Amino acid sequence: MGLERKKAIYDICVEFDVVIVEDDPYYFLQEGRYVPEHQRVAVCGSEPKSPGTFLQSLTPSYLR
Repeated sequence: MGLERKKAIYDICVEFDVVIVEDDPYYFLQEGRYVPEHQRVAVCGSEPKSPGTFLQSLTPSYLR
């Protein structure tokens, strides 16, 4: 779920006093947008993302 949708849901829950219970065991398995194979660029030999860069690219949880 994207950040904008989470914000909208959070705002509704605040308005109607609904408690959010979030269990997100797959948080670190987020994928980026799908790119069709014919549009992909080969990245052979490129450096992997640093842990900090990877963590910043994740959609934040409701708690955050």
